[in-house]
Amino acid sequence: MSNGEVRAVLIVGTLGSGKTAVAVELGDILGGRGVPNAVIDLDWLGWANSLGPERTIDELIVGNLEAVLENYLAAGVRHLVLTRAIDSQAQVDAIRAVLPGVELQVVGLEVSPGTAAARLQRRDSGSELAHNLEESARFTGVMKDLNVDHSIRNEDRTIGGVAAELLELLGRL
Repeated sequence: MSNGEVRAVLIVGTLGSGKTAVAVELGDILGGRGVPNAVIDLDWLGWANSLGPERTIDELIVGNLEAVLENYLAAGVRHLVLTRAIDSQAQVDAIRAVLPGVELQVVGLEVSPGTAAARLQRRDSGSELAHNLEESARFTGVMKDLNVDHSIRNEDRTIGGVAAELLELLGRL
């Protein structure tokens, strides 16, 4: 795989920042333009309970990404829209390491803690809500330490507007 042949964007942000919604919208825009793309929510690639001590969630996610990447490439996909709640630069680096030769740009979505909490309250409940509110506060603190190529504010605007701005910032995906 030569550099530039496959392009990817990794959309990061706190829980409730709109990562998945923006990723799906971006994939739809690209698909509407006839651009072969895949939208992959990396958090789902690590959704597992009671992992043994020999494997972490981060290792599971990057291993699964590496495994599915070959299938997407074989299907003709050359544009990846990835998303994940990231809590360290090491996680970004691990994702980049399993994408050799892929032009990867990292975009951070920014929202206020109040907006993130309101979004989580609309979608989650019970112990899941309590856990996600706590995680959202933690991820918000981590975001300022990540090396991102672009940051986009995702409050009081449409998902389509955010996705269009993201696509414009990327230049081309």
